[in-house]
Amino acid sequence: MRDATVHQVPTAYELRGALHVARLLPPTGTRRQDLHLAYRGLPRAGAFHILDLEHAEQRLVAWGLAEMNGEWITPTIQLQELATDDDAGACENLAIEALATASPTWLGAAVTGNGVANELLPDLVTTRLTSAFPDPDRREAILLAAARIANDTQRRVIGAAGEELVVAEARAELLRLGRDDLAEQVCRLSERSDQLGYDVRAPRLPGGVWRIEVKSSSRHRLALEFFISRAEAETGRRLREWILTMCHVPLAGGASVVGWCRYDTIHPLLPRDAHDRGTWQTARIRAHPGLFKPGLPPLDA
Repeated sequence: MRDATVHQVPTAYELRGALHVARLLPPTGTRRQDLHLAYRGLPRAGAFHILDLEHAEQRLVAWGLAEMNGEWITPTIQLQELATDDDAGACENLAIEALATASPTWLGAAVTGNGVANELLPDLVTTRLTSAFPDPDRREAILLAAARIANDTQRRVIGAAGEELVVAEARAELLRLGRDDLAEQVCRLSERSDQLGYDVRAPRLPGGVWRIEVKSSSRHRLALEFFISRAEAETGRRLREWILTMCHVPLAGGASVVGWCRYDTIHPLLPRDAHDRGTWQTARIRAHPGLFKPGLPPLDA
């Protein structure tokens, strides 16, 4: 299995170097020039080459743990907290962030909800991880945590892409209808709050608005799948203007709006509460595209 991202798996030496830099960074940040002087001024017992520490800065930025603004480098709060951990724990967390950021194809293939299929890991990955973390249980925990973060990040990216597509198409439709004023009122409310039970507010020509909950899937258009929360479903049950819109967002690009439906359409797909065991909070729904009316809900009717 060939994947260039195996080279983004940090070695034990690279993890220790990144941790060394993290512990030198003040919470408010510093100039890289001053940081480099600190490399020279502190005893390193020959453990790190100065150039390797400079490369470690770049790794921390690439992993999303530090921010670079010109010649000023600032650690994130997450990195500040991570740096206070013991060496072993800190290096484990650095490895998790590195793997989750790279999100290599082999990570999704080898790591499932049931554990890690080590035979699907590239040899270089196995070598590097084993060298850095000899305990197989710790290696598995690192891979599981990295895969979970990578999956959550991918879902957020796919979801945001679908919401932005719905906003763009709603605005385009209102502009086509000659209502520039209404087009300006289309907004993606999920950027401000995820507690409303819908993501996009789109005005309609007759008056009123559609409150659109956007669901996005990267799966094949004939096997659409999405998660819905109880709060979203309850909002759909209460509000007549609530609409669920489904988008197809393939990882290779070319997103499209599949269609829309009302709450009554998805209600039969929702789980039922088992009163002696509690109530459901999130449901995984598999829906056939035939359940959806094509495109966006009508904005002129």
